Amino acid sequence: MSLETPPLPSLDGSSPRHGSAWRRWALPLAWVLLAWTAVSLLMAATLYADAARRGGVDAPFQGLVDSLASVGLLATFSWLLYLVFERWPERWMRARSMAGLYFMSVVLMVPLVISAKLLSVMTRIGKPWHLLGGLLLKQEGVLWWFETMMITGTFAAVVGVSVWQRSRRREQAWQAAQSDNLRLRLALLQGQLEPHFLFNTLNGISSLVRAGERGQALSALTRVSELLRYALRVSKRDWVTVQDELDFVREYLALQSLRFGDDLQLDWQIAAADWQQAACPPLLFQPLVENAIRHGLEAGAGLGRVTIALRTEGARIELRIENALGDSPSSQRGHGVGLSATRERLAMLYGAAAGLQTHQEQSRFVLEMSLPWREVNDEDVERTDR
Repeated sequence: MSLETPPLPSLDGSSPRHGSAWRRWALPLAWVLLAWTAVSLLMAATLYADAARRGGVDAPFQGLVDSLASVGLLATFSWLLYLVFERWPERWMRARSMAGLYFMSVVLMVPLVISAKLLSVMTRIGKPWHLLGGLLLKQEGVLWWFETMMITGTFAAVVGVSVWQRSRRREQAWQAAQSDNLRLRLALLQGQLEPHFLFNTLNGISSLVRAGERGQALSALTRVSELLRYALRVSKRDWVTVQDELDFVREYLALQSLRFGDDLQLDWQIAAADWQQAACPPLLFQPLVENAIRHGLEAGAGLGRVTIALRTEGARIELRIENALGDSPSSQRGHGVGLSATRERLAMLYGAAAGLQTHQEQSRFVLEMSLPWREVNDEDVERTDR
């Protein structure tokens, strides 16, 4: 599957096709004028310092006034050059085209800039403009070299800014695509967990019906509606509180108790902490608890003791789940949709900062999950009203 490259955003990050004329054309002009104003002030300060050392201060201001026309030409040239690179980047960003554009810029702009300076001086001292051609030819080579360097520097600066902006926009587009892909993958994983949870829960209810426990089956259906209500609500959110996840797991285990009765023995070891202020991905704990029941109680009769311990360790949340191992080969593996999907979700959401490990201690299967403490953000955390 190929991904189409999205259109490059404008200076404010919006699409150039749909951006306003101000942001597409006037905003670059404003930045160009600001930059050249700073250059003009710097040149005036330099001239003033030189004149002060020579004992005169009037010449710098006259020189600044005389250079205003040429600065205006350079600003216009910078703006138009920027727009050319923005409008036709694939054409003018090639080395050959860029060299040709640079040559044309030097040939056209250097005489224009020098002419603008000369016309300003001629106007100030009262000389007729028709003498411009002769004066232009009499200018020293150092002036032509200086203006050529100015055009070259301006050209290089505009090219540098354009290349940097395009690189930045491509990186932003790539990051946006990566973020969209990550979100899609997380949504698929979460969507994978929800049918898996629903299938196993309904399977448990069907076993109650087959056993003739119709009253318990009706009670289980009521609990299922509550669980599904929560699952549907958080399916549209990226984060929930740890307390809500704990409440959801308690409801789920109450449902399983209707199915297994006294064979399911729970040992809760929840440390005192402000779990309402800790955020975690939705449906994070339930698949792990389900895994303990499936590979413990369902794999061997009477092996239904599950220990659930939750505590904080510094700025981290530590979850430990233990269950007895049954005789079934499946109980020895400890793998399935729940564990594999949870590992992948942790890797995508936290990277190396979170982890999930499993191991055996004598006749017990131990799962340990560690993830960073993340403070609740009301904008992205779902709070339930249960």
